[in-house]
Amino acid sequence: MPTTQRALYAYSIHGRGRSGEVIDYVAFAQALVAAPSPLRRATINQDEVVLLRDVRQRGRVWELRFLSGSDQESLTLFDVENDRERDDPRSAGEIVVRPTFLYLNPESRFVALERRRPGLSPGEIGKALGIIGTAIGFDDDLVIDLNPVTAESFKEELEQFDRIRQASVTVARPNYDWTENANTLTTYAAESDGQTAELEISAPRGGSLAKERGIVQDIKELVQRAIGPLKKVKIVGRHADETRERTLTLASHQERQFVPVDGNASVEDQRAQVAQGATGLLDRLELAAASVDPPEPVSLDPDA
Repeated sequence: MPTTQRALYAYSIHGRGRSGEVIDYVAFAQALVAAPSPLRRATINQDEVVLLRDVRQRGRVWELRFLSGSDQESLTLFDVENDRERDDPRSAGEIVVRPTFLYLNPESRFVALERRRPGLSPGEIGKALGIIGTAIGFDDDLVIDLNPVTAESFKEELEQFDRIRQASVTVARPNYDWTENANTLTTYAAESDGQTAELEISAPRGGSLAKERGIVQDIKELVQRAIGPLKKVKIVGRHADETRERTLTLASHQERQFVPVDGNASVEDQRAQVAQGATGLLDRLELAAASVDPPEPVSLDPDA
């Protein structure tokens, strides 16, 4: 079997309990390890069962293996050699599950998520970890967000826009007070006890949004935060000398790494190869974050 590529996407983790205090991520990882298996389960999206099957420490990185599935999902097997189908072979109480791997450095708070289809999304993992964390008594009403880490290429492409017709941004409550990023949008979110906030601004017909102030400038500054509140960003406009509009999104410029995996290796060896790639990605992000002075708080104020 040839070498395959496994995709790892970078996020920062943000968790808060009922008190609003930032959680201790090392203690959280240790609590997940110590918890009995029946408590490391969560039901999301009505019937999707998420199992945190095991937590393994690999140096400074914690590897979390999730299994997810639904008892409503059917399974059909096909025998290629005999050209025939076989009905769902499950016994009572069994469900079809899919694996998802997440790698967490609790000290730097960077996360690498192996994106597979089918598999759990970052939002689903955050929801499941919040439910599990509350169930094992780590913190009441635990809320966990995974916010994407923006690649440098996002800002580079943004600078190429000559005209910006529309800009939109979604932020999730970061691991510091909303007011540290204050302003109109985040202050309103804090007063509302909100977890997320969205803002979309469009230019007048035939015009362009300002690039050096207001929402576009705030986006430029926020994407420099490796550990920040951004969930989604969308810029619609044109590059210089272009007639057709293009769309720039954070999702298309998220930090990521592709890990080559030996298809002939054992399942355990393949797992170790992916973990090694994830450790390299997290180390690179930590080093880059340490070399950049944190920017001053920005406003996200549409009147700025």
